[in-house]
Amino acid sequence: MNIELIYSLKPVYANLILNQEKKYEYRNIKPKNLPKRIWFYISSPEKSLKYLADVGEIIQTTENEFAYPILHFYKLKEPITLKDLKSKFGFSAPQSFAYLDRYEELQNYLLMKL
Repeated sequence: MNIELIYSLKPVYANLILNQEKKYEYRNIKPKNLPKRIWFYISSPEKSLKYLADVGEIIQTTENEFAYPILHFYKLKEPITLKDLKSKFGFSAPQSFAYLDRYEELQNYLLMKL
């Protein structure tokens, strides 16, 4: 089973990844089920689900820090605004992370758009 997560990300870090200046995404919480792909909700001022990353095997960098190697980083042709995410899919931006399959309709919608 392919696990997919949703993480919130600040625009500055999204741009660093997009420009290949940042090659790892660091987090303090390791999910039970490790992902193959991560969707990124970009926080204010953009407020949209905008990127998808294929990630490698998670690396523990310190006792409380983990890094996802970013293998590929894709920009969605049509980002989904927070307003649409809330009204159409019942989505709220995750404080830590969320499993994509928690939002089944959103998952189906995104799969159709790939």
